[in-house]
Amino acid sequence: MQFSPKLEDPILAHEDQPTPRRRTKLRWIVGAVVFCGVVCASVGALVVYTHKVRNNAAAITTNLQQAPGLLVTLTAKRASMDFNGQTSAQVYVIPHTASATGAVSFDAFLSHVGANTTQNYVLLGGRAYTSTVQNG
Repeated sequence: MQFSPKLEDPILAHEDQPTPRRRTKLRWIVGAVVFCGVVCASVGALVVYTHKVRNNAAAITTNLQQAPGLLVTLTAKRASMDFNGQTSAQVYVIPHTASATGAVSFDAFLSHVGANTTQNYVLLGGRAYTSTVQNG
């Protein structure tokens, strides 16, 4: 005689063996690591947000405004960035302050001597001008 299961008496495999334990320990460890990461990120963001950086920008701007002129040397980092065979140039910068707004603007002059030509660049009143002079 063959037994056919009914809803009243279902056949369950391995009914007498306990079910395997879930990985609850791993879940607790992962949860603790995630929680600590969130707390550390929150504290770090709060410290960065509330900590004021003292960069002395006001003192630097005041010194630039009071200087009669600046000599700035520009140097290329690579030889492939050379201009007319030179990797450095000197720029004369004259700062002046708008009296109404207190904003600093600059006029500048750059003369770049090449093998055959001298190229002059001028920034005056917010407008740029260039000229090329044949050498010799």
